[in-house]
Amino acid sequence: VATSRTAKQQPHTTHNTHNTHATHAPHTTTTTTTSTSVGQESAKRKEEAYRKRLDGQRTDRQDNISQHRAAADADASVDDDHATTTDTPTTAAASISATTTDTALSPTEKLEAVQQLKKSLASTAIATNRERGDILCQVVRHLSSITDAVDGRVDNKLAVCCCEALSLLAVRGDVERLQAVLDTGVCGQLISLFSAESKEVQAAASQVVSNLSTGDKSQCKILMRLSVVEALIPLLTCAVSATRITACDTLANLALVIRQAIMASDVVPTVVAKMLSDRSHITNKRAAAHLVRNLLTDASADQVREILKSGPTTECLSGLLALLKDSDEPTLLNVLQALCAILAAGTPSVIYFHLVEELGGLECLEQLQCHNNHLIYEASVGIWESYFSCPEADYEPATHSHVGMAANPHLAQYN
Repeated sequence: VATSRTAKQQPHTTHNTHNTHATHAPHTTTTTTTSTSVGQESAKRKEEAYRKRLDGQRTDRQDNISQHRAAADADASVDDDHATTTDTPTTAAASISATTTDTALSPTEKLEAVQQLKKSLASTAIATNRERGDILCQVVRHLSSITDAVDGRVDNKLAVCCCEALSLLAVRGDVERLQAVLDTGVCGQLISLFSAESKEVQAAASQVVSNLSTGDKSQCKILMRLSVVEALIPLLTCAVSATRITACDTLANLALVIRQAIMASDVVPTVVAKMLSDRSHITNKRAAAHLVRNLLTDASADQVREILKSGPTTECLSGLLALLKDSDEPTLLNVLQALCAILAAGTPSVIYFHLVEELGGLECLEQLQCHNNHLIYEASVGIWESYFSCPEADYEPATHSHVGMAANPHLAQYN
C-alpha cells in the first residue's frame, strides 16, 4: 500500500514539477523583456538630452560669433567714418550743416572764431592737409551761415574775415590746395558776394576768386560754369581801384583757358574804355595790358581782329602804345607781345602798322631798342625788322592760323 501510494504520488510530483517550470518560465521572459525596453528608453532619453545640450552649446557659440562679427563691423564702420572725416576734409565739408553750437554763437563770437582760425593759418603750426581741411570746413560753414541768411543781410566783418581766411587756404598756383577749396562748393557763395553793398566784401571775395583762377584748365572751367565772367564785369567799373585790378587780373588768368567766353562778353570794351584810357591810373593800365596780352596770345588772326574791333581798334592800340613809355618791364613785355600779335593779324586791306605809325608807336619802338633788358631789346628789334623796315609793297600777311609769340620768336622766352 505504501509502495503503491508512493508510485501513485510520483506522477503527481512530476506533474507539479512540470507545471512549476511551465508556469514560471513565461514570467521570467516577460521580466527580461520589460527590463530591456526600459533600458533602451532611458538610453534614448539620455542621448536626446545630450544632443539637445550639444545643440544648445553650438547655438550659443554661433550667437557669440555673430555678436563678435557685428561688433567688429561696427568698429570698422566707425574707423571708416573717422578716416573719411580726417583724410578727406572736402567730403566732410560738403555735408556739414549748421550745428546747434554754431547757431548758438553770436556774430561777435563767430568773428572771433574765424579770426583765431586766420591766426592759425598765418602761423607755421598748421602744416598738414588734415589740419587745413578742418579749418577749411569751419570757415566755409561760417561763410554759408552769412550767405544763406533768410533776411539777405551780410555780416560784413565776418564775410571779409572768412574771405581772407580762404585766400590763405587757396594758394595761387597750388592746384591741390585750390581743388580742396573748389570741392567745398563755396565758389558760388563767393561770386554772390560780388554784388554785396560793402566794397570791402567785394574786394575780399574777388581776391579769393582771383587766387582760384590760377589753377589748371579744369578748375578755370568750374569758375566759367558759375558765370564768373559776367559777375566780374561790374567790378571793372568799381570805385575801388584795387578791386578793378583784381577783377582784371582774374579775367587775364581765365583768358588763357576760356578766351571765347570772354570775347563774347563786354569785357574788352569795358577794359579799354575804363582801364586802358588816358584818364586811368597807371596800375589800371598795366592790369588791362596784361588782360589784352593774354587774350591775344595764341589767338587766331580772326580772333585778334574781332578783339580789336570790339575795343575799338584805335582806342585799344592807343592805350597799348602809351604804355611803351612805361618803365615797368613786365608791362613793356606784355605790350610788345600784344603789339606783335596785332601786327601779325593784319591783312592787305587792314594794315595795322599804318595805325601804329600814326599813333606814334615807331618812336617808342626805336627807343626800346636801346633798353637794358635783353628780352625787351630783342622784341622791339624783331617787331621793327618784321613790319617797319620793308616797303609796303613787300608786306605779307600772316599765313599761320595762330599768331602771337610765333610771330616774334624773341618773345617766346617770355611767359
